[in-house]
Amino acid sequence: MLEDQAFPLGVQSGVAIAVDSSVMNALLTPVEGVPPWVYVLDEVYDFANSESDLAADEFPGYMPVAIESLLPELWPGLQAGLSLMELWATWDLDGESAVWVDALGG
Repeated sequence: MLEDQAFPLGVQSGVAIAVDSSVMNALLTPVEGVPPWVYVLDEVYDFANSESDLAADEFPGYMPVAIESLLPELWPGLQAGLSLMELWATWDLDGESAVWVDALGG
């Protein structure tokens, strides 16, 4: 547990940040209107037993989050007790934003 590793309690968030080749490609060849982003993964989501063919409106256990939104938008939501799934539900998947920006639907 994090307590055993001498991390302050405020560091516990229930999420992890991940970078893969798609994130690196987005950083190296930015698309106009899409902010730089990383994947944020739910640490309690059961990726091993999740369905590979989720419906578009089902939480996949992760979401792409704008780097500029990690501290001012995502972190306060997590600290307020919202889960990553609840924050994901605020994302307008039919909108123009390819990444989650804020809990107001961005």
